[in-house]
Amino acid sequence: MEKLQSIENDAIGAEAESNKTRSRDDDLADVIKYSFPQLDGGEMRSRWDMQDNPPDILITNFSMLSVMLMRDEDSGIFAKTKKWLEADQGRVFHLIIDELHMYRGTAGTEVAYLIRLLLSRLGLNPADDRLRIIASSASISKEKEASNTFVKDFFGIEGSDFDIIEGKTIPIRAEHSIETLPARPFLELSQKWPDIQDNDLENTARMLGYNGNSK
Repeated sequence: MEKLQSIENDAIGAEAESNKTRSRDDDLADVIKYSFPQLDGGEMRSRWDMQDNPPDILITNFSMLSVMLMRDEDSGIFAKTKKWLEADQGRVFHLIIDELHMYRGTAGTEVAYLIRLLLSRLGLNPADDRLRIIASSASISKEKEASNTFVKDFFGIEGSDFDIIEGKTIPIRAEHSIETLPARPFLELSQKWPDIQDNDLENTARMLGYNGNSK
């Protein structure tokens, strides 16, 4: 609590200084105000706030999630979320997992079971219409049978319940090049700046796409 109070005091002081500066420099006033964290926004920084009012979006890792599932103080987060889902069958819980391919072997099995425990606490199962799982990976291919098996086993779902959406590589376009450039702009440039060097003019031409040989 002392840390939170310190953050709040710094924010109040920064806002007061920002208001003093506002009359002569708006940009500087904004820099002063927003260089210090504020506790009155939509972002929750305290576990106590999250326990009282479960956030719409919770960013965590599997280690912390495991601790939360075992800790009585955090049980309300899951109980209130379950109640929220039960109140309206049209509500959807989204579970987003990054770097899915990292969860393999023994460690991956532990994470997979942790996800099953989470869903159980929320009153969901992998086939529930109220559940959407989105996972990202750079090394899972739609064409590889091993990838499909891995996804099915990890989440405990059937093949028809998920889809692998592969990214597409965008080819690099060849640099646009031209054989000739109009001479007039360069003549005018050399007349306005007599000290300009030939190599400066050539570099400018090549920046514009000229690919011919200099004479």
